[in-house]
Amino acid sequence: MVDGRSLRYAGRREELLERATESVLARGLAGLSLRAIAADLGISHRTLLHHFPTKQQLVAEVLRELRRRSVALLEQLATSAKRTDPRSLIVAMWEHFAAPENLVYHRLFFEVYGLSLSDPHSYRSYRDGFDSDWADAIVQLLAGAGISRRDAARLATLIVASYRGLLLDLLVTGDRDRTRAALEQLADYVASAR
Repeated sequence: MVDGRSLRYAGRREELLERATESVLARGLAGLSLRAIAADLGISHRTLLHHFPTKQQLVAEVLRELRRRSVALLEQLATSAKRTDPRSLIVAMWEHFAAPENLVYHRLFFEVYGLSLSDPHSYRSYRDGFDSDWADAIVQLLAGAGISRRDAARLATLIVASYRGLLLDLLVTGDRDRTRAALEQLADYVASAR
């Protein structure tokens, strides 16, 4: 015999996770409550608890969803990039990541990064995976642009660290011109490594 309540909730978990992810992006993690997320989703607190029994579980699922989105985007860039010029690739990636509508992702990423310093166990898998996912995709892009895999791996570390620093700088200062100029210098350096 099938539980009627289970049927009512069947298939809703993924939809709720997607919507909860948008709520967490908008709210951040500081002071986050399940009741606030449920209100954002227009559902009862109990319905949310049915799918995500604890706040920690929901946050972990949201962070996995954000990592999945990031990986999908980087894979899309890696497979659809027609550019063979490393400089153009670096600039195009920056334009996407630094677009105003995408800064909310980075704001949450830096919040998680900060939280992982005081609670590494809870956030390590997201933080470490995010870095390696970016680096792996950048290696693939650079290798496709004619840079040796060895050099691409070395450059990917520099690029990820530079993007991270420049995005944090952009979020804190709002100075698009200065961060873009620094990115252009990075792109010139990467192009010269070819």
